[in-house]
Amino acid sequence: PLGLGGLLPSPMWRLQQEDAVVLIFQRPPPVEYFSFTTYCLGSYKRGFVFSSLGDSLNSHSPKMTDTDSKLFAHVVATESSRETVERIQDALIGSGVSEEAIHVAVVPNTVAQESFAFYEVVLRLFRFHNQTEGDIYLQSKQPVFYIKGSPTSTTKETKLLAKPTYKDRSHLDSVDEPALHKSELHAYQHDLLDNLNQ
Repeated sequence: PLGLGGLLPSPMWRLQQEDAVVLIFQRPPPVEYFSFTTYCLGSYKRGFVFSSLGDSLNSHSPKMTDTDSKLFAHVVATESSRETVERIQDALIGSGVSEEAIHVAVVPNTVAQESFAFYEVVLRLFRFHNQTEGDIYLQSKQPVFYIKGSPTSTTKETKLLAKPTYKDRSHLDSVDEPALHKSELHAYQHDLLDNLNQ
């Protein structure tokens, strides 16, 4: 399912109902900001949409700040692939990846079932503290695996993985950004529009 898309700098793929894609990556060297975002590039029905599937996993996420782990796993799977994901998690933990360092991005079944739907994970990095270390990291080619699911049960999976959601700024896991408080944001917008009018 990776096909020719697996040869691209940012691999894109199609995803079967019981399968998953696993990206194993090391924590980047000190950097101002980094994030992993899972996208649906498009499908036959929707055309090219390049739409994110839930919140990004970023340098301020609890998954990153609440663990000292240097090795992480980003798993992309459909709602129906719970059994596959559980087996992947067991294998990762057994190989030394901490449970806290495993992130699962879920593709809704309504999207996964569309013809010719393609996905990719985009890594964004901003301002390495040491550019030499950053260049080495960028050239390290973090591995990507397509895992073919083989359910042990012949019955249809009824316990689905939770669909992706977007947290609002009041959520406990959201980063506190004082500069974006309503009053200050309003003043910023007002000043910006005044400058444009001049």
